[in-house]
Amino acid sequence: MRVCPIGAIKVKESRGLIMKKVVLEVDKTKCTGCGKCLNYCAHRAITIN
Repeated sequence: MRVCPIGAIKVKESRGLIMKKVVLEVDKTKCTGCGKCLNYCAHRAITIN
């Protein structure tokens, strides 16, 4: 699923022994601060400063 309309968010996955770990990385040079990504994070871990 692509959350960011300009591709400023990359999904990085790594496999552990039991679960996979998913980390989102934001390219601050591409991010426009539109806020479209805020509704997609179930843990409310994304903020716009």
